[in-house]
Amino acid sequence: MLPEARLVHRLPGRLRFKFDRLRAAEQLLAVAEKMQGCPGIRSVTANPLTGSLLILHDTCEADIMHYAESQSLFSVRPLGAAPTRPDAAAGLRALNQGLRQVTNGRVDLDGLLVLLLTGLAIQQAIEGNIMVPATALLWNAYTLSRMPPLDANPPGPAAAGEVSTAAALPHKGRAKTASAAKTRQSARKHRATAAR
Repeated sequence: MLPEARLVHRLPGRLRFKFDRLRAAEQLLAVAEKMQGCPGIRSVTANPLTGSLLILHDTCEADIMHYAESQSLFSVRPLGAAPTRPDAAAGLRALNQGLRQVTNGRVDLDGLLVLLLTGLAIQQAIEGNIMVPATALLWNAYTLSRMPPLDANPPGPAAAGEVSTAAALPHKGRAKTASAAKTRQSARKHRATAAR
């Protein structure tokens, strides 16, 4: 069975393949040396530490991949077949749901994080670290308290017959919403300018 590679980086004249199982330096160097024989390849650099192969070329990608397979060097995994990774947001939602079940709905992850950050800010203030850590922690707690709940349904396209919230608001309400959005945007710009 051929080692499987993923195309992880692509620029004109430059490809980087990553091998999940081909980590032995001598194997990777042997593949790199054999790839030098492919017409149109200018250079091949193997990095055994990361398990990757960098190819600089003057030919099309399909020819390089075909050459690698025809020489029994490696096969290329289709782009859509990347290995699945755990979804961090799904993990946080599960943790939030578990916390609610354990506390009979009295505590959720959002509230717990706000309390934790506020407590850390108070501790930093007591220790005399008022200017940066305490204010940063309080700002993070405030920002977190204004975020939508973790288990809220993400906004999606409206189903047939449904009206979006902005469309359902009277004209004055829409103007206030747009005004609030402009205010938030100008505040972000001001903070970015102040941070520089």
